[in-house]
Amino acid sequence: MTKPQRDANADSVGLADPADSRSNCGVGVVVDLDDGATHETVADGLDLLINLEHRGTTGAEEATGDGAGILIQRPDDFFSDVVDAALPERYAAGTVFMPRDAAARQGLMTIFERTLAERGLDVFHWRAVPTDNGDLGQTALDSEPDVRQVFVAPDEEMSADEFDRALYVGRRAVENEVESSAPSVPTASTSARWTARPSSTRDC
Repeated sequence: MTKPQRDANADSVGLADPADSRSNCGVGVVVDLDDGATHETVADGLDLLINLEHRGTTGAEEATGDGAGILIQRPDDFFSDVVDAALPERYAAGTVFMPRDAAARQGLMTIFERTLAERGLDVFHWRAVPTDNGDLGQTALDSEPDVRQVFVAPDEEMSADEFDRALYVGRRAVENEVESSAPSVPTASTSARWTARPSSTRDC
């Protein structure tokens, strides 16, 4: 693909840097400028995702395409309703794509818990995320993961920045440990501020 010519001397406009030739497959942002927290913002984000379908790759099987999703602020009220555990004042929620085989999944969960514990982090709950694969093609179904949410709290006194740093380092340590000895464990997010709602441009 031929990259467009860019003027390295041009001034930046907003978040765009004319000297930066990198790009992504497509991103949209929905923001409530009044700092409100409503389902309407989430619904608008999903509508936006649907309209990005033209940026998602599909093959001969139209019902199979690229993964996609939305990133939202951590929904504490929702988690309080669906998580069968007491939520501490400081915690993080991560979205993890696990193998469907129960034994392999349990082994990876054990690695996750042990590795994070070595960094002062306590995995206090796992949640099986309800999913709907009714519109997915066979290729997507053949590789469909078991989607889990992991809930983590600091096991020692940490500032907010220290907690976020420990979460990032811990997640990378998990990925490095399982890389050569087990199936990969893609993690959509692990954050004390945000949570990911995985989806596809085909199934919103």
